[in-house]
Amino acid sequence: MSEIASMLEEEETVIQKICDAAKKYAPDYDAKKIYADMKESEKNSKL
Repeated sequence: MSEIASMLEEEETVIQKICDAAKKYAPDYDAKKIYADMKESEKNSKL
């Protein structure tokens, strides 16, 4: 995870959240569904 985060110049926690959301949609990895899942998780974490 840290290697990917470093290559993308992003925080490791952000990359971990993306990977966690993507795992739910394997093997299709529908980007729209992953994005929607991440937005929903973000919304719920702010409550």
